[in-house]
Parts: sequence; C-alpha cells; structure tokens
Amino acid sequence: MRATNYNTRGRIDEYKRARYDKTTQKTYDFAVEITENAVVVTVRFALSAPAMPPAFRGTAVYTIGNDGVINVNLNGNVTENATPLPEFSYILYLSSEFEDVRYYGYGPFESYKERHRAARLGYFRTTVTDNLEKYIKPQESSAHFGTRLAVIDGLYSGLTIAADNPSSFSFNALHATWDMLEYTAHYDEIKPLKTSVVKLAYDLDSYDMRFDEKNISFSFNLKFV
Repeated sequence: MRATNYNTRGRIDEYKRARYDKTTQKTYDFAVEITENAVVVTVRFALSAPAMPPAFRGTAVYTIGNDGVINVNLNGNVTENATPLPEFSYILYLSSEFEDVRYYGYGPFESYKERHRAARLGYFRTTVTDNLEKYIKPQESSAHFGTRLAVIDGLYSGLTIAADNPSSFSFNALHATWDMLEYTAHYDEIKPLKTSVVKLAYDLDSYDMRFDEKNISFSFNLKFV
C-alpha cells in the first residue's frame, strides 16, 4: 500500500474497497538449497487481505552468496480482475541508527518514472530525516527513480542496495510509513518513527497510481557491510 497525493486523493477509497490497506503476505512453502557458492531460499507466497482472494501470487528467491551479497528475485502474477495494485514494493525496516544516505540516481529532490526530467542523474548525500519532501499535506513523495546504487549507513554498519534494472527501480527511505503520510493533516504534525523505513519499488509512478502490469519480475542486491 502507499499514500495518495494531490492528484490521486480519490484512489484511497478504491484501494480500501479492495482491502489493500489490510494486505499481508501469506507463505505457502519454502525450500533451501545449499551449494558450494551460495545458499538459495525459495519462497512461494501470496499477497492478500483477510476474507479476500489473493491479489498477487509469486515466488521470492533469495540467493545468499559467499561474499555476503543477497540477490532478491521476485516473480509472479497479479490476479485476473483484481483492482490494479497501487504499487509493488519490497520494504525493509531498519533501526533508526541507519540515518545517513548516499545514492546514485535521479536527485537531489524526489523523482518518479514519469517525472524525473527536472532531476539529474548523479551521486547525492542526504539523511533519512531530510529525505522527506515538505509538502503542507503529507503525501506519497520522496522516491528516487533510476537509482543504481544506494547506501544507508548506521553507527557500526551499513546496507548497500544495487538495482539489477535501474529503469524500473525506485529507492526511498523515511522515518514514516504510508499510513502516517496518508492520515496526517500537516507536515509539522508527523511524529517520526524510531525506525528507518526503506522502500524498494518496481516501476513506481506518482500521478496515475494504478499499477496495471500483470506479470512482474523485480530483482535487486542487498549487502550489509
């Protein structure tokens, strides 16, 4: 789920009818394969809300290499006749010590698939706190389209994120969740979480907010250093 923005405020009712605000992951089964160079964990899962048919069924493959790199590969299909998804994303919840952000992508301000021409492709530094765009009414914001590489540094360690396909990859890091942005009336009323919420999104836009793709293939690499 994601927050709406000034152009899509009416979509929240559509998503609530589909109960996307209540969607969680259901795991069907998993398998572990140990090879000489990696451990491969394969998970079959669905995304659905209670009393609703799954909106998405797919497979997640985690390949953990000897070098510590975790390749995450998500593949699956949106259910036929399901309400278009608001987004397809992978969210990490890190402790608040992960604050300093470096990324190579479109910045220094927010950028999305269909509106990134005003931004420039380059190397930027910010913090999770400062990454939030200061709209009077909080909304979907602060993503960085086309991110090739992102690093979030903590006190004693850091997380490196590398996109396999930057043209369909967006990176975001905030001290807030989607519902905090959606239901807070004014920017200065947000109470930041003591958590860094990192969102890695597939083919994310800002205006339409209707994810019409039925077949999804999304992959990226993670490494704690």
